[in-house]
Parts: sequence; structure tokens; C-alpha cells
Amino acid sequence: MAQFPVRPILITGENGEGLMKFNLPSYRDILYKTFFQLRHYGKEDVSVLTAMLEAIAFAGEGAPQQHLDSLKETARYVIEKAELDQMPAMDREWINQKLQAVEKVTGR
Repeated sequence: MAQFPVRPILITGENGEGLMKFNLPSYRDILYKTFFQLRHYGKEDVSVLTAMLEAIAFAGEGAPQQHLDSLKETARYVIEKAELDQMPAMDREWINQKLQAVEKVTGR
């Protein structure tokens, strides 16, 4: 999805005539709709949290510069309500490794 154009898409016929035009949601909206329920129901599950962070880091590897801020914002959103201080040290360490991977691909 990061590779899709941010402008309206026009599908044309063989002669160049416009057949269909449609707008995609913003990349930020796509990320939000992808992660908001996962975040809500997985905020206490280290495997869900780290899987979301891994997905965000993976998306960042191929994303154009214009989407990196949305990915960083989404990673912060994913862990915002997680009670990290209540988790065992190894879980916190694992989550921090995944956050560092996001920071690496998004340029912090």
C-alpha cells in the first residue's frame, strides 16, 4: 500500500479515455484502520505487540520517505496503552528490539 500513489487513480481505456477515477484513503488512515483493533485487544500480549511492530518495520523497508512519519506515529500508537512497566523484563527487551527496528527503517 505504501507504493500506491497518493493522488487519485484514473483508469483509462485503450484510447486514453477515462473509465474510472477513485481516491485511496491516506496512508495514515490505512495504518490506523489496520492496527487500531489489534492494538486495543493485544495491548497486554507481547506476541501481538511485537508482531505489529515487526509489520510496521517491514512496511518501512519499502516505504517512500513521505510515509515514514506515519509509520513512526503508528509504532508509537501501538505501544501507547501497553503497560510496559508491568511486563517482565524479557518482554520489555523484546518490544524495545522491535521498536529499534522501526526506528532504524524510519530514520528515528
